[in-house]
Amino acid sequence: MASEANAIETLGLARIRWLLLAMGVSTAPFLAELPPWMPLGILALGWWRWWGERRGRVALRRPLRLLIAALVFGLLLVTGHLQFGIQASLLFIAFLWAKLLELRTERDYMLACFLCYFLVAVQLFDSSSLLACGYALFALAVITVAAVRFHAGREARSLLPLVGMMVLQALPLALVLFLFCPRLQMRLPNLGGQTVAGFTDAMRPGDIAKVAAGDQIAFRVEFPEGRLPDESMLYWRGLVMNETDGATWRHGDPYRGVGLRQDAGAESARGPAVTQQIVLMPHGQQWVFALDTPLAAPEEANLLPDRTLQSKGGVVSRLLRYTVISQPGARAHDAGLELRHCLAYPHTLTARTIALGQEFARAGQGVKDRSDAALAWFQGNGFTYTLEPGEMGQDPVDRFLFEKRSGFCAHYATAFCLLMRIAGVPARVIVGYRGGEANAFGALLVVHQQHAHAWCEVWDAGARAWLRVDPTYGLNVAPGQSVPASLGGAAAAATTSVALGMDWAPEWARAPLHSVRMWWQYMDARWDGLAMGYGAEQQEAVLAHFGLARFGMGATIAVLVATLGLLLVALFTLMRIRQRRRSDPVLQAYADFCARLRRGGVPREPWEGPLAHAERAAAELSSHASIIHAAAALYVQLRYGSHPEPAAGVAQLNALVRKLSGIGGITQRFVRKKQRSAGV
Repeated sequence: MASEANAIETLGLARIRWLLLAMGVSTAPFLAELPPWMPLGILALGWWRWWGERRGRVALRRPLRLLIAALVFGLLLVTGHLQFGIQASLLFIAFLWAKLLELRTERDYMLACFLCYFLVAVQLFDSSSLLACGYALFALAVITVAAVRFHAGREARSLLPLVGMMVLQALPLALVLFLFCPRLQMRLPNLGGQTVAGFTDAMRPGDIAKVAAGDQIAFRVEFPEGRLPDESMLYWRGLVMNETDGATWRHGDPYRGVGLRQDAGAESARGPAVTQQIVLMPHGQQWVFALDTPLAAPEEANLLPDRTLQSKGGVVSRLLRYTVISQPGARAHDAGLELRHCLAYPHTLTARTIALGQEFARAGQGVKDRSDAALAWFQGNGFTYTLEPGEMGQDPVDRFLFEKRSGFCAHYATAFCLLMRIAGVPARVIVGYRGGEANAFGALLVVHQQHAHAWCEVWDAGARAWLRVDPTYGLNVAPGQSVPASLGGAAAAATTSVALGMDWAPEWARAPLHSVRMWWQYMDARWDGLAMGYGAEQQEAVLAHFGLARFGMGATIAVLVATLGLLLVALFTLMRIRQRRRSDPVLQAYADFCARLRRGGVPREPWEGPLAHAERAAAELSSHASIIHAAAALYVQLRYGSHPEPAAGVAQLNALVRKLSGIGGITQRFVRKKQRSAGV
């Protein structure tokens, strides 16, 4: 008896196969996050359940099931995967598959399907790209087929048409909910999704090289005006580094809490303003990027006195969509800046480094004279650009300037900034991105981690503004090195590089693969803008199009309820029509026959048979008596007797019924009413 109590009845091999497939497709997006032992455990559980179904009975005692659950919980705890956020989904996945150990009834089966639905929804919190949404639709279809398969049993011939019809019926409802369901201005809880490694508030020269080694997308930019800025203006401002010890730069605060004043704007004589619609990938920091120089902060960020943007929601842990206006090439004016923070340099610098900076101080009185002298010195002494400069030793600036003379952008920015400070020019390092990958299908720019870059700003005392200086602009690339994506000038077309991220592909395949990738990036941007970017502002525009914006939220809810009601009525009507079409054609013809007699004033009573009803109807509708008798007799023969050609008989019955189309007219009903009132 104890064995019977702990036995789990089988549900059928076909049902289990579909359920395992549904659980597999809903778990697949999380495979990269699972600890190594967990996929093996999932495969073992799936195989065990499938083998048990083939054997015809699955038996597992309750203490053993509890022991397995405790073991899974303990492994997640010991390996550090029992955390809040996206890591919490690992525990969810583990117990979803452990559900196979006690899968016994219809309730257990359907609960497992709904848990798979929930897992798909969790994945969309982590990524809402076109590919992720397409995969989610595929997973939902598979889960729905698994759920329908349980009820269809072994008699189901084809489940895909049924599921397809269910999806088509649900699409109008989903569209109405998407367009008119009120968009509440609220922040969803962070699920701790994957982030792309980015910049921190401390920078060593090698850090940017590590960031630039990746091919991940940092952010996408669309230009609503339809044209991209000039390639020389594509500097994406991230954060400002003020403090240094010669090797590491840090994001200090030289403003002492001074806010941005109205007179601390950007110089407006350098070019037209450029609007950017940016989708920033999660990078785990608070920096928000924009084309240099931003004029105002978007709603999602604050504009700091150093003209950088900082997320209002703290670290960027999910996709951040914002619109910002910048003025490329404009000089940023600062308020409350203490310039001594941008003049300090470490006393550990070597004598020849200090002597070189003092030499630039004698090049002229103006900041441009001194910075041009330093740039000319870099150009005239054989400096080259490389992603692999090697170790710089204990005096990195000295060795870079006088021995190696080859380095990454951060080496040039560090050395140039320190030389300017020695020369008496306030200077600071800016970290962000340079250039981007232009899309041939639209005004879209994709900025990858390979575009990570560092440059400098020097203080122009006359204009009381910062002047951008890029020491790497126009440098030659070291022999044997590929052209970095962030290197501007004639040496690298950063906005048109076909080979960007295509080093793995053969030379002949790079151009077509590049075209495919450009098309996909464009479609992904369109999807993100139209679907994922549909918020409260876009919903107000839709309501305004229908003239409902002035009624506010009440109108939105009213339109939502009314439209849903109409769609439900239409769906119910279509279902009734479809059901009628699928019914017995003989019964359908007879139902039409009874309906026409009812419109003629002779409804069928519940106790009347077909012939008795026809006899009474023929007596009251004498002009159609022959047709009524013939139709009733033919129906009885088709329904209860035998007919040599059933299809021909049904067609004949429908033809007789159509001849009764005139008995429900207003004139006939009026005459019959008069006859009844006169006692005829």
